[in-house]
Amino acid sequence: AGSAERIREAMGQVPSPRLTAEQLQHLPGLFAAGPQARGFVGQLWDEHSTAKLLQREFALELDTKEAELTPLGRRLAGVDAW
Repeated sequence: AGSAERIREAMGQVPSPRLTAEQLQHLPGLFAAGPQARGFVGQLWDEHSTAKLLQREFALELDTKEAELTPLGRRLAGVDAW
């Protein structure tokens, strides 16, 4: 088997995209004006407002939860001191 085939086998089944090409092209326009223009509080998009916008616009069900970092990840992110 070729290397590309071995990589595909190792990756297992890759999930299908949730948005169509047309929907993906629509994304920059949705986010360009900022969250307040879309009815959200704050000047920056966060995971919750982004998920709600995608749910509202494209009927996607997204699960947002806090990231869980390893001890090394916490140190690299500056959450814990070395």
